[in-house]
Amino acid sequence: VCINTAGGYTCSCTEGYWLVGGQCQDIDECRYGYCQQLCANHNCVNTPGSFQCHCPGGYYIYEDGRSCEDINECETGNNTCRTAQVCFNFQGGYTCLDPLKCDPPYVELSDNQCMCSAENPACRDRPFTILYRHMDLSSGPRCSPSRHIPDAGHHSDPPELFLYLPDSKGPGNDWDESFYMEG
Repeated sequence: VCINTAGGYTCSCTEGYWLVGGQCQDIDECRYGYCQQLCANHNCVNTPGSFQCHCPGGYYIYEDGRSCEDINECETGNNTCRTAQVCFNFQGGYTCLDPLKCDPPYVELSDNQCMCSAENPACRDRPFTILYRHMDLSSGPRCSPSRHIPDAGHHSDPPELFLYLPDSKGPGNDWDESFYMEG
């Protein structure tokens, strides 16, 4: 847009364009490094006079048009878990967990707990119960910042952690073992 002035004219461009050689040219926000701030380091696509942010798989573009939010495939039902499996969401995806299977002499007490009966002689020197916990660690700690998890359990990619916690409340056990997350 050019405006006549006394003895000449002044040209300016609308937002998303800059003046080059007397003509307005599109600013490629993605090319000139603006995208790292504008799209929160996700995929940037230049458009005439603007740009668009695109999210990687497992995410959707948030209301602000620039941030990516995790799609919870377990809540939406958009997953491939079988009826007997439990869907567990994590950042950018999900996993299907098979039902708990307790190895003998343990028997299933609940969805995440195996018990070794005090009446069973094979259970004499074993923990009374074992709790199975599955936590998503990909979006940061959610527990007390003053405690920590020892190097225990099974680590995998995507970042997940399975913890096996003995319960000292059963007969014959005079010890306790607990795990906490460090912030």
